[in-house]
Amino acid sequence: MMSLPYFFKKTLLLVLFAIVLFPLATEARLENSKPDQSFVFVRIVLNNNDMAKDATITFEMCINDINTSYSKDLNVYQYPLNGPITTFKVPLNSAINYGTINFSSSSPHPSLHKSLYLFEKGDSIVIHINADEITFSGKGNEKYSCLTKLNQKDHGEVYNLGNPITPDMQQGELIQSYFDKEHLFYQQKLEILTRYRHQLGDEIYFLIGADLWGAYNDRLTTVLYSKSIPYRKRANKWHDIVEKAYQDLQSKMDTNKFSRNILLRSYRYCDFLYKRAKFATILTSRPEGQYYNLNYPFKGVFERIKDKYKGIINDKLILISFLAERNRRSDINQYYINAIADISENNFKAALQTLAELSSSNAFPFELSDEKGTVHKLSDFSGKLLIMDFWFTGCSGCSALAEQMKPIIASYKKNPNIVFVTVSVDRDKKTWIKSIREGKYSSPHELNLFTDGLATNHPMVRHYKITGFPFLLIISKKGKVISTAPPRPSKNIPDSDNTFKEFINQYL
Repeated sequence: MMSLPYFFKKTLLLVLFAIVLFPLATEARLENSKPDQSFVFVRIVLNNNDMAKDATITFEMCINDINTSYSKDLNVYQYPLNGPITTFKVPLNSAINYGTINFSSSSPHPSLHKSLYLFEKGDSIVIHINADEITFSGKGNEKYSCLTKLNQKDHGEVYNLGNPITPDMQQGELIQSYFDKEHLFYQQKLEILTRYRHQLGDEIYFLIGADLWGAYNDRLTTVLYSKSIPYRKRANKWHDIVEKAYQDLQSKMDTNKFSRNILLRSYRYCDFLYKRAKFATILTSRPEGQYYNLNYPFKGVFERIKDKYKGIINDKLILISFLAERNRRSDINQYYINAIADISENNFKAALQTLAELSSSNAFPFELSDEKGTVHKLSDFSGKLLIMDFWFTGCSGCSALAEQMKPIIASYKKNPNIVFVTVSVDRDKKTWIKSIREGKYSSPHELNLFTDGLATNHPMVRHYKITGFPFLLIISKKGKVISTAPPRPSKNIPDSDNTFKEFINQYL
């Protein structure tokens, strides 16, 4: 007969055996199993139960190979994490699918906020989330590990290296110093990618390479009109120096490193080409005495793209230009018909047709709460012209617009046919209430509404595909969208207040 102590010893050994080997066996099955080719299998492993408190992980996936940071038309999949191990599968829209991962928890956790990844059919990955780091294992883990290192590379590190940037530098020296530092940062990222070269398939390797190249050139272009702003008081001289620097960059920006198909599918490269067309328009349409043209015409961007690019690259760039500028350029609506006719690629054409329909459609039937909890619906404003300003706390452009709008709003306070509304996309209600009470983002004569903490995931924000803030929306007395890009009042644009008032007066 088996003794009781012996029985307990044997049972304890079996339990320990199961604890040690079961996770390994489970992970092995995950890696070696043949996954459904329409999905990526994902297992989340949290290092403790506390991290699972109120935890979710969200995947936002690009659709129809419309790979660009300017599109908000995404497939969104959110999964609650109810314990230390959660397994699920994420649907894919194409064989290689760009998407972001966002992990949130009420407990302290490492940053994984909308980091960009490449998901590939057949992947079966384990995401290990510890208190201070995130790592990947499983089939296909190498590209996720590589992209995690690239995403975590701190851009600010570069500006602590090399020659210091000082306020007394000449414009040319300042620009070149920033260029040198951007090049150093690009080289550091290339070194990370190169270390993974033999662990990545050719297509993945070249897509990441094209993304790095596009992001690098995008940064160089951004330097030209943002890092040199301290010299804006010498506008004409600044313009000449920047234009020369821009011309010198042109031949270096064009590249034969990547195939046309890779450049087309890259998430970052075509974004850069659009940025370049935009900056060239800013340079050439600059009013005398201004360091750049804040009110540049969409026509300039559109025509530059049509003149310089052909085929499917042209199709994607036209779509990106409308996605990026539709909420900023008041002349954009007149170009939809020609642009749709010019595009031959079906997915890009369909996406642009959707934008065109949105620009002249019925307004979204919103229901939003004010500070006291009273719900306001679109139908409540029937017969009134509705001016809606979308903003968030900490947005400097939002506070600047709000300040510019105050005298305009005050001039209409006795007009019963117009209503000015602010819509906050803050996540925290207390933050929103504090901001509106301070008066930095709104006027005493405006109705302040809240998106209930849903922020940019609110159905109304997603409906209008809002990609930047502040965002002005004008809705007619009959509930139709008049404009998502009215002429915006700005202290940097002469007579812009009157231009805005003339625009809305025609609909009163």
